[in-house]
Amino acid sequence: MMPESKLTMITDDLQRSLVFDEGQTVLEVLQQAGIAITATCGGRGTCGKCRVLVDDEQGLEYRLACTTVASDGMQVFTRDPAEMVIQDLGQPALLQADADVNGYGVAIDVGTTTVVCRLYDLNSGASLATASRVNPQVVYGADVMSRIDASISGKLGDMQGLLLSTLRELIASLCKTAAISCDGITRIALAANTVMEHIAAGLPPDSIGVAPFTPLSLFGDDHSFADFPAPLWFAPAIYGYVGGDISAGLLAVGMDRSPHLQLLVDLGTNGEIALGDSSGILCAATAAGPVFEGAGIHFGMPALPGAIASVRAKEDGLGESGGLQLGTIADAKPIGICGSGLIDVAALLLQEGIIDQGGRMLDISELPPHLRRFCGVENEIKVFYLTEDRSLYVTQKDLRNLQLAKGAICAGIETLMQKGGLKPSDIHSLHIAGGFGKALDLDNAAIIGLFPIELRDRAASAGNTAIEGISAAVVSAAARVRLRQLAESCSYVELSADVLFNELFIDALGFKSIATTEDTDV
Repeated sequence: MMPESKLTMITDDLQRSLVFDEGQTVLEVLQQAGIAITATCGGRGTCGKCRVLVDDEQGLEYRLACTTVASDGMQVFTRDPAEMVIQDLGQPALLQADADVNGYGVAIDVGTTTVVCRLYDLNSGASLATASRVNPQVVYGADVMSRIDASISGKLGDMQGLLLSTLRELIASLCKTAAISCDGITRIALAANTVMEHIAAGLPPDSIGVAPFTPLSLFGDDHSFADFPAPLWFAPAIYGYVGGDISAGLLAVGMDRSPHLQLLVDLGTNGEIALGDSSGILCAATAAGPVFEGAGIHFGMPALPGAIASVRAKEDGLGESGGLQLGTIADAKPIGICGSGLIDVAALLLQEGIIDQGGRMLDISELPPHLRRFCGVENEIKVFYLTEDRSLYVTQKDLRNLQLAKGAICAGIETLMQKGGLKPSDIHSLHIAGGFGKALDLDNAAIIGLFPIELRDRAASAGNTAIEGISAAVVSAAARVRLRQLAESCSYVELSADVLFNELFIDALGFKSIATTEDTDV
């Protein structure tokens, strides 16, 4: 009998011996062991995010886990994903807590990149603790299509197991923080996009990946799992790419009961848009990709400590005595850039004339002397340096990816407006939802054309509306009923084959504040 091949994985405070089969990559070995490591391209060797320190017969060096074949005796040095830093700014959608209900409840928001949990006292409706973590499914790719591909490849059970294990750990952490027994939890409610809800429930999301994008379930029901103190109630989804996280978000902003038109834009891995009031709601989803959460960006990363979340010119500007002022998550040393920081960079480059409205980064020879020290070429691609040591930068390709993402969002907004026969002046408020929170500079978002410039004075960051809405479902039976009614009242617009959307998308790609339907009466 052949001896088993093993490698050793070493983190900050743990060593594990992992058995593997001949020919497996390091990434596959880590995935097999349920170890979360970022691989936003799904292991195709293109994103560079799964870099680990490897010590074997070839020496000690950094390599990509997805392209490195495991060998017996190899040591792999990695680190557990740091806790996500989530900005919560939304106004809680909590209805009055149910009378005479004792015990505790947990609200869960499962994003494609992040997982957030909150613990509630059901009697008072008070929030007792919050915990968050990187979604461990990132080892199978950054976006929902990568997760669908993984499901088709037979990894559904693995992805579900990773998620459920993380949720158990987060719930235990909440209880420890609040000094209560997990046995006291009697309600758990979960909101996620439709693909994530399918994976969490153990249902294959495969049909959502092909037209007509039909899900197996729209949820709004209970699901029981081993070693959970209570069944998990899944928020009702609206359609294949507009899930329970959006119905929860609509509840959080009160769109279903508003006498005024509201617009909700969720800047997650999949950009969802909803427009409406108490008379009805139009919903759509755009293939914005995971750019806003840092994927597809050379030094991109989620909202982890060390992520550059804001970029400003110093008081002296970008002249010889000036420079950049960087704001990082948790005030940590900058190690990458997240979505809000990338938006700031694009707006700054546009205002300084370093990029034109088409998104082209000017050659150094085209720039005035005082700006040339910020620009250069790395690996034959033009870049804008963020740090004085030039270790971090934004590339021309990063800006192109941002153009695709923000173009899809802005074109989606305009499409829903035109289909509803609406003008910007008809919209009372614009809610920008997602993990951006305070970090998103709305002026810069408007400058690059993320949303129509006419809506700037009505735009506000709404924070994590999904966790706010699903929190209501934990403490209030009436909120769960209202969520079902809200989801059923929404009308879905499929943008992927929509001629109007595709025309508007081309127009929205440039870095200019898009002027939408004329704000004049016909």
